[in-house]
Parts: sequence; structure tokens; C-alpha cells
Amino acid sequence: MPATLFTLMTSPEDVYMRRPQGSIIRIVRYIGAMISILLPAFFLALALYHQGLLSTEVLTTVIASRKMVFAPIGAEIFLLVVFQLIREAGMRVPGNIGQAIGIIGGLILGQAAVAANLASSVVLIVVALTGLGNFCIPDYSTQLAAAFFRLTLTIAAWIGGLLGVICLMTGFLAW
Repeated sequence: MPATLFTLMTSPEDVYMRRPQGSIIRIVRYIGAMISILLPAFFLALALYHQGLLSTEVLTTVIASRKMVFAPIGAEIFLLVVFQLIREAGMRVPGNIGQAIGIIGGLILGQAAVAANLASSVVLIVVALTGLGNFCIPDYSTQLAAAFFRLTLTIAAWIGGLLGVICLMTGFLAW
């Protein structure tokens, strides 16, 4: 059956909440989904092409955290794929152990990536916020669609900066 984004972002528990609380929870879901889709692309575009839009404090933090990392920042952002793998593994394991695998796997791999100079701590924070925003989306197929949009927007940001992100977002909205 045809579905709208509003129905895909509605959880069955929303029916049992009072209207103001349910509305606030839905707004938080939409904000989380927007953070999940747009944050990696905008961070990558600002860090690579538009450093002038960042404050001096943020820029020095990004530069200091990347001092020992050998990979380009665009390759670091693709830690999102590793986060997606951890999430899928946690979902496929039955019971509560799946949640523990997701949490512990994310903590251990994130700390190991920073300690091994494979990723900077700032990029790890962006990936973590993206993952949290993705968990705000209640429907699994919508989460997969958000992952597709996130990946394509990140590639567009890596290639063309904010112009690439805006062009691709315009194409997505037109589609």
C-alpha cells in the first residue's frame, strides 16, 4: 500500500500517548532523522571545502584531532558503514545479547580506531550522533532508505562540498 513519510515515522506506541507528548516525540524523531541523514555530509563539506564557515575553536579542534590520522577525512566518515555492520549484527543476534553486542562493539571499535589513529575523535562523535539519529526512525525500511540517502549525500559532499550536497538534495526532493 502507498505510505507517506508521516506514517513511516509514527510508532505504534504513539496511539497511547497524549497528543502533546506524542507530538513532541514525533518532532524529536524528525530532528533525529534529519541529523542522521545530513550531519555527516555537512560536516565533511565544511571540514574539506568550507573551513571559513567554522568557528576558530571548532576548526582547531578538528585539526588537532586529525594530527596523527593518516586517512583522509572522507574515508574516515565511512566508519558509518562499520556502524551499520555493528547495528545489523546486533539486530540478528536473538535476545538482549544483541543490544550488548551493539553497544560493546561500538565502544570497543571506536576506541580502537582512535587509538590506532584510523579515525579522529571528532569524526567518531559525528558517526555516533548519526547512529543515534538513525535509531530515532521507527521503521526499519525507512532506516535503510536514510542510510542510502546518508551515503549518497556524503559522497556528494566529498566530491563537491556544500554545492554537491545541495544539488543532490534538490535532485532527491525533485524525485
